[in-house]
Amino acid sequence: MKTLLSTAFLTVLLATTLFSQNTYANKKVFADVQLNKIQPQQSLWRNKVGQKILYPIEFARAHLKGCAVVSFDISVAGKVKNIKVINTSSKKLAKATTKLVKKWRWQLANKTATAQQEQRLLRFDFCLGDISQAETEQFCKQQVLHTCS
Repeated sequence: MKTLLSTAFLTVLLATTLFSQNTYANKKVFADVQLNKIQPQQSLWRNKVGQKILYPIEFARAHLKGCAVVSFDISVAGKVKNIKVINTSSKKLAKATTKLVKKWRWQLANKTATAQQEQRLLRFDFCLGDISQAETEQFCKQQVLHTCS
């Protein structure tokens, strides 16, 4: 896999008791979402509101975790177009990731730059754990090293 250029993002403690019939029932669940930029290395655009990604509670209840690799264009107006799921471990994750990316708006990273269309390739990793937030984040950072499928 190509070198991951940026690893970031919001981690969420789902301190809710889950009522599903899975290994996380009646336990605290720790969630992490890692966003990794695969392409381009140098970016003309940055997200206007920050790429805050919350782990969907319905995914936690269903013990749904995995990844999605998404390609899209950022128009000269800073809008997302041509979203394509390149690879995913789950159709539900693909749909949620596509929905999330559609909402993003972009602005030029450098205000003196000339706006141009840019293609992005991002990987989203959704991870769950029941030991600690740190353990879940570490697991998620390891997951990004594996092929998304």
